[in-house]
Amino acid sequence: MSHRIAYRNFLETEDKVAFFIEDDIILPENIHDLLNAIAKEIRDDEVVLLMYTSSSPVAFSKVDSRPLLDGSVGLHYPMDLKLMMCAGAYCLGKKAAEGLLRVNTPIRSTADSWWEFHSKGAFAKLRVVYPAQVSAMNFKSSIDYMRHGSMKAIVAGWVDRFRPPLLHQAVARRRLATLKKLVGNYSLVEERSPWGDTP
Repeated sequence: MSHRIAYRNFLETEDKVAFFIEDDIILPENIHDLLNAIAKEIRDDEVVLLMYTSSSPVAFSKVDSRPLLDGSVGLHYPMDLKLMMCAGAYCLGKKAAEGLLRVNTPIRSTADSWWEFHSKGAFAKLRVVYPAQVSAMNFKSSIDYMRHGSMKAIVAGWVDRFRPPLLHQAVARRRLATLKKLVGNYSLVEERSPWGDTP
């Protein structure tokens, strides 16, 4: 819900690009320079992810990449959009924000269902900042992947609320291990992405 409210707020402004971030994200010192560089490159109907996760290995294409800042990072197309997850930190052009609201009203999917949203025409392109320049604290994401009302969701909510020492520490360690696994599965390849620009 918070993402949708942020999209609506963005659409009420004159800004052409907006940066969306969850409260567990750690930003680099040069975030302003990075966002300004992205703003010069992003299209009106595009999503740019500054953080991404995947349970499977993911490759990003060197073809049609665009250097950012001093060239140490760049904008790249993913080779497989279906593997892209995470809505922790990303930029949207105005048409992309309009599209995301259109295809997910009423809410049917989590905010990081990028492949689904793209397939429904919410936005035309998605690129990533690689290497990732932001990271996440060991917090529970505000995107709920557990079925509401399930025993797993109830127990997880109880642990987060009351923080019983041993159980809360165990859950925190598990989340940290999972996070490390999800953010370390990326590489660059020389192939053209099927999601990139048409040659």
